[in-house]
Amino acid sequence: MTHAYFKALLFLCAGSVMHAMAGELDMRRMGGLFRYMRITALTMIVGALALAGIPPFAGFWSKDEILLEAYAGGHRTVWLLGVAAAFLTAFYMFRLIFLTFFGRERIDPEVKKHLHESPPVMTVPLLILAAFSVVVGMLPLPAAEGWVSVPEFLGPLFRHGSEGMHHLGAVPEERLMAISVAVAASGLLLAVVMYLLRTDLPEKVARAFRPIYLMLVNRYWVDEFYMWLVVVPLRDFVSTWFLWRFFDSLVVDGAVNGSAAAIREGSGLLRRLQTGQVQNYALCMLLGAVGLLFWYVVLK
Repeated sequence: MTHAYFKALLFLCAGSVMHAMAGELDMRRMGGLFRYMRITALTMIVGALALAGIPPFAGFWSKDEILLEAYAGGHRTVWLLGVAAAFLTAFYMFRLIFLTFFGRERIDPEVKKHLHESPPVMTVPLLILAAFSVVVGMLPLPAAEGWVSVPEFLGPLFRHGSEGMHHLGAVPEERLMAISVAVAASGLLLAVVMYLLRTDLPEKVARAFRPIYLMLVNRYWVDEFYMWLVVVPLRDFVSTWFLWRFFDSLVVDGAVNGSAAAIREGSGLLRRLQTGQVQNYALCMLLGAVGLLFWYVVLK
C-alpha cells in the first residue's frame, strides 16, 4: 500500500521531466533542472526518499517491516540481500536526482529554450501523491477495535509473520531499524559524493572496474542475447521464407499471375469465334435462329 503512492509519484515525475525535455530520456543530457522545475524536483525528491526507506517517509515503514520479518523469521541471507538492496536503492535513486536536477547543465540548447514546469494538471497530482508518500506509513486505519497501524491492520492476513517477532534473539528491533536506516543513508551519501562533490569519481570507478562496468552498462547483454536467439532468426524466417517465398511468391504473385493466365487462356478460347469469315457468321446466325424456333415451338 505504501509503494502505491511513491511509485506512482516517481513515474509521474519522470513523465513531467520527459514533457519538459521534449521526450528526452537520457539523464546524461539533463542536469540543473531544479531551477526550471521546482515542483517536479521537490516531489521527486520526496518519492526518492520514500523509495530509499528514509524515515519518516512511507517506504521506510514497509522496508523496515520486510527486513524485520526476514530477520525475525531466521532468514538471515534474505535479510542481508534486503539490506544490500536498500543501499543500492538509495544510491541509484539519488544518482537519478543529482544527474537530473542538480549539477552542471548538459541540456541541448534547443530543448533549453522551451524548458518549463509542467502545468497544474500534471503538478497537482504530484503534490497529492507526495503528501501521501510522507504520511501514509504513519496513518492509522479503522478496525473493529478502533484505529490501528498498517501492520496491525494487515496482521490477520500474515499471522505467521507476527509470530516470528518472538525470535529476534539478542538483536532488538530498534537496532535492526537503525541498521536499515544507516545503510540507506550510506547509499544516499555515496551518491552525494560521486555525483555532486567528486563528479570525476564515476569515470574513475568505471575505468578501474571496466569488465564489471561494461557488463552492467550493457545490462548483462540480455537484449543482445535475445536479439541473437529469438528476434533475428524469427525475423529472417518470416521475412525470407514466409513473407517472400510463400506469401509474396505464391499468394500475391500467384493471384496476379493466375488472373492474368486465366484471362489469357479464356481469351484464346473466345478468339476462335472471331474467324473473319462471313459464312461462319451466317452459320452462327442460322443456328441461333433454329434454336430460337425450337424453343418457341417445342419447349414453350
